[in-house]
Amino acid sequence: MVAPTKRVHPLRRLGIVLGQGGHTAQMFALVDLLGHDFMYLYFVGFFDHLTRKKIRAPGFVLPVRPSRLLPQDSRTMAVL
Repeated sequence: MVAPTKRVHPLRRLGIVLGQGGHTAQMFALVDLLGHDFMYLYFVGFFDHLTRKKIRAPGFVLPVRPSRLLPQDSRTMAVL
């Protein structure tokens, strides 16, 4: 987890979905443009350790289980 900076307003949160979809580079470019005015919540695939290492802007990393590992009747994203 990358610690948020003190100047981030707690009500300005932004969820960023990374990895397993092929748009990780574009999402990092967007975060770079938005800067440190947000508290970022990064949703990253549970087994995607490389993407976690690439995060530069402060925020919380929330690992997401792949849907194939969820119970058969589950239709929700599982954040650990």
